[in-house]
Amino acid sequence: MYVIYVSNLIRVTLSLHDLINNKIRMKDIEEDNLKKEKEETEERQRKKEEIAKLKVEAALKKNAEGDKSK
Repeated sequence: MYVIYVSNLIRVTLSLHDLINNKIRMKDIEEDNLKKEKEETEERQRKKEEIAKLKVEAALKKNAEGDKSK
């Protein structure tokens, strides 16, 4: 009976250890995913700002060319 008790205790301890490791691993994965998502969002925002800037510059250039022709 003692051997069965000890073996079950060891099995439970190992299972608990695996659960804790899994939780830590999943937390790291979630943090990585959040970081990647944030970087992607920042990149999209940066591209939108660049496009808007180019549109403004094109409009100003077009406006300046129109003023020169007058």
